[in-house]
Formats: sequence, structure tokens, C-alpha cells
Amino acid sequence: MKLNDKIDEMFVLRERKRARETEIKEINAKISECEKWLLGRLSEVGTTTARGLRASITVTESLVPQIEDWGKVSDWVKENDAIYLLHRRISVGPWKELLDAGEEVPGINPFKKTGIALRKLSD
Repeated sequence: MKLNDKIDEMFVLRERKRARETEIKEINAKISECEKWLLGRLSEVGTTTARGLRASITVTESLVPQIEDWGKVSDWVKENDAIYLLHRRISVGPWKELLDAGEEVPGINPFKKTGIALRKLSD
């Protein structure tokens, strides 16, 4: 296979992926709309379960954190040595800014990730 053929194959695959991602976003929006409608209807009729011919639903609840004041949260995390509450990843942008300013963050080794930038040619 020639280089240009492989580049064009990669482009076609990426475009197929983009089309499907758009379709998935639309499907997720419709699912969210159905969920809101169903929650409202279940509340109106006073039940937490219902069924159709292909599936059944049950209202579920889960407790999740919603941060209102990052300052207070970060202070509490520091005071209580509760770093375990945070996700274990570094934000690349701010880290690069520190690196560019000559500041090294202990415990981080820079890694050069190699990839390919694929751009559509003009029609």
C-alpha cells in the first residue's frame, strides 16, 4: 500500500467516526428527553416503576457531589490530607505553562507523545 492510500484511508475512517459521534450526540439528546418525560409522567401517576413491551423502568437516585466553592473544597482537602477525593490526573495546559516558566513539578516526568495530525485537503 502506498503512503497516500493509507493517509486517505485514515481520513475516511475519521470522517466515519465523526458522523457516528454526531449521531450518538443526537441519540443521547433523545434519550435524555425521554428520561425527563418519563420521570415527569411517573411522578404524575405516583409510581416509581413501569413497563413497556420491550423494557421496564425504575426510578433510581444516587448522591453525587456538586461543588459550589472550589476554594473551600481545596482548603478542606489540604487541611485533611484528603487528596484521595480528587481524580488522579494532571491538567496538561497549566502543567505546560509551569514547565515553560521553568518550574518543575516533583513526581512528573515529561513524556513526548507522538501522533499524526490529519487535515482535510481543500475540495
